[in-house]
Amino acid sequence: MSQYYDPSPTSEFYFDVANLNYPNHNVLTVFGQGNSSTDVSTIWNHGGIYTYPNVAIQMTISSSSASDDYGVSGAQQVYIQGLDANWDEISETINLDGQNPVTTTKSYLRINSVNVVAGALNIGNIYLGTGTVTDGVPAVIYGEIVIGYGSVLQSMYSVPRGHTAYMLNGSISCGTTAANKYVTAYLMSRPLNQVLITRMITTLSSGHNLYSFDAPIRFEAKTDIEARCQSSSGTDYVSSHYQFVIVKE
Repeated sequence: MSQYYDPSPTSEFYFDVANLNYPNHNVLTVFGQGNSSTDVSTIWNHGGIYTYPNVAIQMTISSSSASDDYGVSGAQQVYIQGLDANWDEISETINLDGQNPVTTTKSYLRINSVNVVAGALNIGNIYLGTGTVTDGVPAVIYGEIVIGYGSVLQSMYSVPRGHTAYMLNGSISCGTTAANKYVTAYLMSRPLNQVLITRMITTLSSGHNLYSFDAPIRFEAKTDIEARCQSSSGTDYVSSHYQFVIVKE
């Protein structure tokens, strides 16, 4: 079997990739949801435009609930996956201490996922960020696990060094039923030291739009990929997902 991405893949190819039968290949699904307003916003739990760190930094993890604490009733441990200053993959598991901030041992340039891995589903909102922490909420937020979800819901991904991401498909959905109202969604990307630009755009009034690509969209290493949305009026709740084959070169 080929070590690299098959230019004419079949469903069997994707099944084999998911079962780790192709060396250096992996399937990844990125998903997020959040409120859309008349201002363009990133599709993520916290709302507004997501701001990326300028340099790799240590962060803190904390909860709005004292019950999300190692050895207590709520979430006890979280697993963080991200990229370091060289855009290499890093990760760590941290024991929660309720509303008290716990500092990561590693410094992160990008955050790709944060998940609860021990205890129960989170009783409070769990925050990953920097700056002064007040009642469990840091001044600058880079990841948020909403109560009961157990995972960040943020529709963004940064491609590690030495990897290529091939986007296969995705979707956007919203629940508005108002007449003459619509939501516009944008797929954005930014290669290293370049500008965040629109790669695809779609509009819907309700329900969901599905999209797939006969030829996958190719994203080089050190590229930020992000889904954004905008409502024509008022606010709407929007969800998105997209799926990749990630190839380690």
